[in-house]
Amino acid sequence: MKLTKSTLIAATIATTTLGVGGAGLVSAATNTSSSQDTSLVDQIASKFHLNKSDVQAVFDQNHAQKQAEREQAEQDRLNQAVKDGTLTQVQADHIKQVHDQIKQIIGNTSPRDLSQDQKQQIKTLRQDLRQWAQQNNVNLGLLRPGRHMAADTSATTQTQTRAQTE
Repeated sequence: MKLTKSTLIAATIATTTLGVGGAGLVSAATNTSSSQDTSLVDQIASKFHLNKSDVQAVFDQNHAQKQAEREQAEQDRLNQAVKDGTLTQVQADHIKQVHDQIKQIIGNTSPRDLSQDQKQQIKTLRQDLRQWAQQNNVNLGLLRPGRHMAADTSATTQTQTRAQTE
């Protein structure tokens, strides 16, 4: 089988994106590539004699698509919680509002490059949201997008069980 330059590049980007994309799930709400992505962009552009801005555009497009998918999944999850009666619409809107505030603080900055002030603002928002959830009997698992839900849900159940037995 003859490998063309574009096939090889596509395979490299796809393989690399899976690895980098997985890490990208952890670093939510950024619109620019991290320095690791930039280094990879440089390496791919150099290795395959491509225009660096074209390779960067592919990475940026992929990142934006994954971010949009994560945001839609989060919105769907909150909508389902409202539909199931686990949350009220007002509660779901409050959670979304806080998540939007956090994304606004992060802006286009890589999470690794946030200032101490930005990190503190985010920490305060998360603590306030957690306290609000506890005061309003909202499952803490609904506060965090995606994979963290199961861990938070079990922690919430344990906390609620302890509170009931005390």
